[in-house]
Amino acid sequence: MPKLNIESNSFGYCYLKRNSWVEKYISDPNWRIYQNTDNGASIFVDEKEYLIKENDIIIIPAWTVWRGAIKKPVHHSHISFVTPQWSTLYCRKNFKQIMSINNEHPHYSTINNCFQILRETLSSRDSIKIKSETFAATREAVIHLMLSIFFKTYSPIGEARPMALTKVLEFIDSHINEDLSVEQLASIQLCATAHFSRMFSKLMNQSPSSYVRERRITRASNLLIYSDKTIDQIADLCGFYDRFHFSKLFKNALKRTPVEYKKLNSFDSYPLPE
Repeated sequence: MPKLNIESNSFGYCYLKRNSWVEKYISDPNWRIYQNTDNGASIFVDEKEYLIKENDIIIIPAWTVWRGAIKKPVHHSHISFVTPQWSTLYCRKNFKQIMSINNEHPHYSTINNCFQILRETLSSRDSIKIKSETFAATREAVIHLMLSIFFKTYSPIGEARPMALTKVLEFIDSHINEDLSVEQLASIQLCATAHFSRMFSKLMNQSPSSYVRERRITRASNLLIYSDKTIDQIADLCGFYDRFHFSKLFKNALKRTPVEYKKLNSFDSYPLPE
């Protein structure tokens, strides 16, 4: 099995007040892992409420349709990341619910200790430590441990990234800003266009053009959150014709314009109380 790649993983720690979180439904490529050190926040999936209890650790799969609610201010720790090998359809088919673990879980102590290290490092405002390999490794340890627990619990089925398409899928990701025609992808796969399209659709359960569009939107969504690039720059970097073409396809996929999406994911945070 190939190594799981993690993209755009980040850690944040802030003090959330009312009306400062994801209070409108969202669905996007980001996985999220949360730990609050206070009670007072909830997540809603299909109108079912999941309380984020004090110090419990919760994971929200990519493409889950969810919203958040805050009843009182909370100290909020969050990790966001993307798993580029896993297509939208694979995630939506297999990952239909969130998961929470508490101090009775055998791996809770390890993950909780990692969160404590991340919070202490970020609170120190020591930029050297925050940018260190230790900080990044601690963050990734949480991600991989939580994903392993999630997989053991829910046992997803199907191939997330068929080995037969590894070369062409890697080519798509590394040339996402280029004109990725079906003919060009077929030549990378060393087969006829019609045969390639049938094989790709069978293995990925979607057409090559649909997959390319999905990957472009996924890349763009992360640039909107994790970079200061303009809409025009992101459209160009992700292979869209222009910002208008980008905005139209983005809204069709995520039900929000790029500007609305960026604002929704840039929730206000407040200095941590002394």
